[in-house]
Amino acid sequence: METKRIGILTFHDTLNYGALLQTYALNRYLNENVGNCLTINYKCEEITRNESPLAFWRGFDAKRIIKGILSLNYTLKKKKRFNDFTDKNIPMTQVQYNKKTIARVISLFDVFIVGSDQIWNSKLTNKDYTYYLDFVDNTKQKMAYAASFGENWYENANLLNEKELLAQFDKISVRENAGKRLCDELTSRKCDTVLDPVFLLNKDQWERVEEKYEIKKKYVLVYFIHYDFENAMNLAMDIAKENNFDILYVNNTYKNYKGVLNIKSASPGQFLYLIKNAEYVVTGSFHGLSFSLLYNKKFIYEGSKDGKETR
Repeated sequence: METKRIGILTFHDTLNYGALLQTYALNRYLNENVGNCLTINYKCEEITRNESPLAFWRGFDAKRIIKGILSLNYTLKKKKRFNDFTDKNIPMTQVQYNKKTIARVISLFDVFIVGSDQIWNSKLTNKDYTYYLDFVDNTKQKMAYAASFGENWYENANLLNEKELLAQFDKISVRENAGKRLCDELTSRKCDTVLDPVFLLNKDQWERVEEKYEIKKKYVLVYFIHYDFENAMNLAMDIAKENNFDILYVNNTYKNYKGVLNIKSASPGQFLYLIKNAEYVVTGSFHGLSFSLLYNKKFIYEGSKDGKETR
């Protein structure tokens, strides 16, 4: 029997470590266990606008422009390293698609899988229903793996479009219990809750894509997506001082945090290496937590004060 052709639609074109690494994990797992799988090279307009190295020009906000200029050099370097990782490790469609052209991909695949990450977070995508496979007809299989709605934007929202599109899926699994409750309600059927794709690979498999980062001494690694982490940073400093460790901060801002080594352009492989070799990890990121567990690291997790999910 001929192996079915599988197309994955997710957040791959991004500067977010977790998003790119979960893309790699699902792609690799399916290719090793099923085969004939490609990630669909799709550009979401909203994500491109927000994550482009030149996004700071949008809106003519003087403060935003200054921050963008100050961070442009390391952002461009980081973007190149993310692209290099993708080109080397993630089998992908040769053609890049957008919302106007995405229907052309239908003939290439028998099965379409969306997920993981916050692909159903309308605030991230500006309600891009491509991630609900609105372009795929019912002759193809449609599935969701570990999909996430992100924060509770959907409370009291009109979800008629989402309800109609989710009803056309053959199989749905989500990453959080809140997402499961919503899917159960919208689809009138039981949806599964599964682990994020990064857990489909074991420690040995992740080590194969690590890239060395030169380190002089033992360290505490700090990684946050949100920026209200002063308490956590103070804990990291206490641990470092008590044990004579350095602090390495994976810094996504234009500012340099004083008293630590600011790392602004690490590749995805270096990000993995830094977690694996840390004495402690202090994080507020979902995937920072996930890789701390995979590498069996001592860690401290502190979520954002507003309760929003981090990537």
